[in-house]
Parts: sequence; structure tokens; C-alpha cells
Amino acid sequence: FFTIDPHCTFMKYFDLIMAVALVFTGVVTPYEVIFMKTVGPDQWLFWISRFVDSIFLFDVTLQFFLKVEVSKSGTYGTVLIKERREIRKLYLRTWFPVDLVGIAPFDIVFLFVEGSQAFSG
Repeated sequence: FFTIDPHCTFMKYFDLIMAVALVFTGVVTPYEVIFMKTVGPDQWLFWISRFVDSIFLFDVTLQFFLKVEVSKSGTYGTVLIKERREIRKLYLRTWFPVDLVGIAPFDIVFLFVEGSQAFSG
């Protein structure tokens, strides 16, 4: 398989897309929580949020292929990890658990729980 250079043109554009997705999430999520009762599949905001979720999911997947710069002990410089096995091990030990919780679709889970309670009661 392949690995991706973190300084390539694709990553520069993808970082911009991620920045827009993060700003969207930071603005829209508090608005949803405070002012909207529920956002369901019949509303446009639900589908935009799913699209943004797919961007974050793609980012998590991308991290398994992205070369990583790490500081080398005993020196002032950095080393670029290029082997996928090492990239995977490092990501799974560091940011993967945080990313996994971050992309969990809690709003969809709550929508199903709320829907099942309406049918049972």
C-alpha cells in the first residue's frame, strides 16, 4: 500500500476542508443543542451533519496512511515515519481513541433511543 506525505498539496486542501468542518461543528452543534428540540432525517441540517461526520471519518482513516514526523531522542530534528506498520502503531497508541470518541454519532444514537421509547410507551 501507499503512504501520504503530510506536506503534499492534497493534505493542504484537506486541512482546509477539515478547518471548515471543525468551524461548522463548533458553531452548529451548540445551536442545535440550545435551540432545536431534535434534528431528524427529515431536516436538511441532519444530512449536512452526516456529511461533516463523513469528513471526520475519512480523516480518521487517512491517519493510518499519513507519514508522521516525530522528534528523535538525543537530536534537535525530526524523523519522518514512513512504514505503515509504525504509523498504525503510533496512531493507535496516541490519537485514535480520542478520534474514535470524537466521531461517534451520539445524535443518531439518541434519535434511535428516543424513537424506541416513543414506541414502547
